[in-house]
Amino acid sequence: MSEVVEVAAAILLREGQEGTEFLLAQRPEGKPYSGYWEFPGGKVEPGESLREALQRELQEELGITLERAWPWLSCQYTYPHATVRLKFFRVVAWQGEIAPIEHSGFAWTRIGAVSPVAPLLPANGPILRALDLPSLYAPDQRRRKWHRRRIGKTGKRTGRGPAHDPGSRQDLVTFRTFASGQRRNGADRWLSWRSRPG
Repeated sequence: MSEVVEVAAAILLREGQEGTEFLLAQRPEGKPYSGYWEFPGGKVEPGESLREALQRELQEELGITLERAWPWLSCQYTYPHATVRLKFFRVVAWQGEIAPIEHSGFAWTRIGAVSPVAPLLPANGPILRALDLPSLYAPDQRRRKWHRRRIGKTGKRTGRGPAHDPGSRQDLVTFRTFASGQRRNGADRWLSWRSRPG
Protein backbone atom coordinates (compact mmCIF):
# COMPACT_ATOMS: atom_id res chain seq x y z
CA MET A 1 0.00 0.00 0.00
CA SER A 2 1.26 3.49 -0.83
CA GLU A 3 2.13 6.02 1.85
CA VAL A 4 -0.80 8.03 3.24
CA VAL A 5 -0.52 11.77 2.56
CA GLU A 6 -1.71 13.96 5.46
CA VAL A 7 -3.80 16.93 4.33
CA ALA A 8 -5.23 19.87 6.29
CA ALA A 9 -8.41 21.28 4.71
CA ALA A 10 -10.55 24.30 5.58
CA ILE A 11 -14.30 24.65 5.59
CA LEU A 12 -14.59 28.42 5.58
CA LEU A 13 -18.00 29.46 6.93
CA ARG A 14 -19.81 32.78 6.77
CA GLU A 15 -23.36 34.00 7.32
CA GLY A 16 -25.05 34.86 4.01
CA GLN A 17 -28.43 36.41 3.28
CA GLU A 18 -30.15 33.01 3.11
CA GLY A 19 -28.15 31.13 5.77
CA THR A 20 -24.67 29.81 6.47
CA GLU A 21 -22.40 29.47 3.43
CA PHE A 22 -19.14 27.60 2.82
CA LEU A 23 -16.35 28.17 0.32
CA LEU A 24 -15.33 25.84 -2.51
CA ALA A 25 -12.25 26.46 -4.67
CA GLN A 26 -11.49 25.18 -8.18
CA ARG A 27 -8.26 23.25 -8.74
CA PRO A 28 -5.97 24.94 -11.30
CA GLU A 29 -4.61 23.53 -14.56
CA GLY A 30 -1.57 21.29 -14.22
CA LYS A 31 -2.65 19.57 -10.99
CA PRO A 32 -4.38 16.19 -10.69
CA TYR A 33 -8.15 16.64 -11.03
CA SER A 34 -7.73 20.12 -12.53
CA GLY A 35 -11.08 21.88 -12.87
CA TYR A 36 -12.58 19.95 -9.94
CA TRP A 37 -13.91 21.82 -6.91
CA GLU A 38 -12.60 21.24 -3.40
CA PHE A 39 -12.25 22.69 0.07
CA PRO A 40 -9.05 24.81 0.28
CA GLY A 41 -6.02 23.24 1.97
CA GLY A 42 -3.06 21.05 1.23
CA LYS A 43 -0.35 18.66 2.27
CA VAL A 44 1.14 18.80 5.76
CA GLU A 45 4.90 19.34 5.45
CA PRO A 46 7.40 17.47 7.69
CA GLY A 47 7.64 19.08 11.14
CA GLU A 48 4.40 21.01 10.66
CA SER A 49 1.33 20.67 12.87
CA LEU A 50 -2.08 20.40 11.20
CA ARG A 51 -2.98 23.94 12.26
CA GLU A 52 0.33 25.32 10.96
CA ALA A 53 -0.23 23.56 7.63
CA LEU A 54 -3.76 24.94 7.43
CA GLN A 55 -2.53 28.47 8.15
CA ARG A 56 0.21 28.23 5.51
CA GLU A 57 -2.11 26.77 2.88
CA LEU A 58 -4.79 29.43 3.42
CA GLN A 59 -2.15 32.16 3.11
CA GLU A 60 -0.68 30.63 -0.06
CA GLU A 61 -3.96 29.69 -1.74
CA LEU A 62 -6.37 32.44 -0.69
CA GLY A 63 -4.22 35.22 0.83
CA ILE A 64 -5.93 35.12 4.23
CA THR A 65 -4.69 34.73 7.81
CA LEU A 66 -6.41 32.20 10.03
CA GLU A 67 -8.01 33.57 13.22
CA ARG A 68 -10.49 30.98 14.55
CA ALA A 69 -10.77 27.33 13.51
CA TRP A 70 -11.42 24.00 15.18
CA PRO A 71 -10.97 20.37 14.12
CA TRP A 72 -14.13 18.74 12.80
CA LEU A 73 -13.91 15.64 10.59
CA SER A 74 -11.27 13.30 9.23
CA CYS A 75 -11.64 11.30 6.04
CA GLN A 76 -9.26 8.87 4.36
CA TYR A 77 -9.72 8.43 0.63
CA THR A 78 -7.81 6.39 -1.95
CA TYR A 79 -7.38 8.06 -5.34
CA PRO A 80 -5.65 6.28 -8.26
CA HIS A 81 -2.50 8.40 -7.72
CA ALA A 82 -2.45 8.60 -3.88
CA THR A 83 -4.15 7.83 -0.57
CA VAL A 84 -4.95 10.97 1.42
CA ARG A 85 -6.02 11.46 5.02
CA LEU A 86 -7.91 14.74 5.10
CA LYS A 87 -8.31 16.60 8.39
CA PHE A 88 -11.10 19.15 8.03
CA PHE A 89 -11.25 22.30 10.17
CA ARG A 90 -14.30 24.54 10.50
CA VAL A 91 -12.94 28.06 9.97
CA VAL A 92 -15.18 30.85 11.25
CA ALA A 93 -12.84 33.86 11.37
CA TRP A 94 -9.95 35.09 9.22
CA GLN A 95 -8.21 38.31 8.23
CA GLY A 96 -7.85 39.54 4.68
CA GLU A 97 -9.85 39.44 1.49
CA ILE A 98 -10.22 36.01 -0.12
CA ALA A 99 -8.59 35.81 -3.55
CA PRO A 100 -8.06 32.75 -5.82
CA ILE A 101 -4.24 32.95 -5.76
CA GLU A 102 -3.58 29.25 -6.47
CA HIS A 103 -7.06 28.33 -7.71
CA SER A 104 -8.94 29.02 -10.92
CA GLY A 105 -11.86 30.46 -8.94
CA PHE A 106 -13.98 30.14 -5.83
CA ALA A 107 -17.67 29.98 -4.99
CA TRP A 108 -19.74 30.45 -1.83
CA THR A 109 -22.48 27.84 -1.45
CA ARG A 110 -25.34 27.81 1.05
CA ILE A 111 -25.38 24.78 3.34
CA GLY A 112 -28.19 22.47 2.25
CA ALA A 113 -28.46 23.93 -1.26
CA VAL A 114 -27.54 22.09 -4.43
CA SER A 115 -23.94 22.94 -5.26
CA PRO A 116 -23.78 25.48 -8.10
CA VAL A 117 -20.39 24.11 -9.17
CA ALA A 118 -19.24 20.73 -10.47
CA PRO A 119 -17.48 18.38 -10.52
CA LEU A 120 -16.46 18.00 -6.87
CA LEU A 121 -13.47 15.96 -5.68
CA PRO A 122 -14.82 12.54 -4.63
CA ALA A 123 -13.50 12.77 -1.06
CA ASN A 124 -15.56 15.92 -0.49
CA GLY A 125 -18.98 14.31 -0.98
CA PRO A 126 -19.33 13.01 2.59
CA ILE A 127 -18.21 16.39 3.94
CA LEU A 128 -20.98 18.18 2.04
CA ARG A 129 -23.51 15.74 3.51
CA ALA A 130 -22.08 16.24 7.02
CA LEU A 131 -22.38 20.03 6.68
CA ASP A 132 -26.10 19.57 6.06
CA LEU A 133 -26.60 17.74 9.38
CA PRO A 134 -27.73 19.65 12.48
CA SER A 135 -24.87 20.64 14.76
CA LEU A 136 -26.71 19.26 17.83
CA TYR A 137 -28.34 15.89 18.33
CA ALA A 138 -30.41 15.11 21.40
CA PRO A 139 -32.89 12.43 22.49
CA ASP A 140 -36.57 13.35 22.50
CA GLN A 141 -37.68 15.78 25.21
CA ARG A 142 -39.71 13.22 27.22
CA ARG A 143 -36.57 11.18 27.91
CA ARG A 144 -34.60 14.27 28.87
CA LYS A 145 -37.29 15.41 31.34
CA TRP A 146 -37.40 11.92 32.88
CA HIS A 147 -33.64 11.99 33.24
CA ARG A 148 -33.63 15.43 34.89
CA ARG A 149 -36.13 14.18 37.47
CA ARG A 150 -34.00 11.11 38.24
CA ILE A 151 -30.58 12.78 38.31
CA GLY A 152 -30.10 15.71 40.66
CA LYS A 153 -27.57 18.52 40.37
CA THR A 154 -24.95 16.33 42.02
CA GLY A 155 -25.25 13.74 39.25
CA LYS A 156 -26.45 11.06 41.68
CA ARG A 157 -29.69 9.14 41.28
CA THR A 158 -32.44 10.82 43.28
CA GLY A 159 -35.37 8.54 42.49
CA ARG A 160 -36.36 5.15 41.21
CA GLY A 161 -35.48 4.00 37.73
CA PRO A 162 -32.56 2.54 35.82
CA ALA A 163 -29.08 3.77 36.61
CA HIS A 164 -28.64 4.72 32.95
CA ASP A 165 -31.50 6.23 31.03
CA PRO A 166 -31.17 5.95 27.24
CA GLY A 167 -31.87 9.67 27.05
CA SER A 168 -29.01 10.68 29.31
CA ARG A 169 -26.05 12.90 28.56
CA GLN A 170 -24.21 9.86 27.21
CA ASP A 171 -26.54 9.91 24.19
CA LEU A 172 -26.01 13.58 23.38
CA VAL A 173 -23.69 14.11 20.46
CA THR A 174 -22.66 17.66 19.72
CA PHE A 175 -20.19 18.48 16.98
CA ARG A 176 -19.49 21.83 18.63
CA THR A 177 -18.90 20.27 22.03
CA PHE A 178 -16.73 17.59 20.44
CA ALA A 179 -14.60 20.25 18.75
CA SER A 180 -14.46 22.38 21.91
CA GLY A 181 -13.24 19.37 23.85
CA GLN A 182 -10.44 18.89 21.35
CA ARG A 183 -9.32 22.49 21.84
CA ARG A 184 -9.55 22.19 25.63
CA ASN A 185 -7.80 18.83 25.92
CA GLY A 186 -5.33 19.30 23.06
CA ALA A 187 -6.25 15.82 21.88
CA ASP A 188 -5.99 14.63 18.31
CA ARG A 189 -9.35 12.85 18.13
CA TRP A 190 -11.57 13.42 15.14
CA LEU A 191 -14.87 12.12 13.86
CA SER A 192 -13.69 9.98 10.97
CA TRP A 193 -14.37 7.38 8.30
CA ARG A 194 -12.57 5.82 5.33
CA SER A 195 -13.73 5.94 1.73
CA ARG A 196 -12.63 4.16 -1.41
CA PRO A 197 -13.76 4.92 -4.95
CA GLY A 198 -16.71 2.73 -5.92
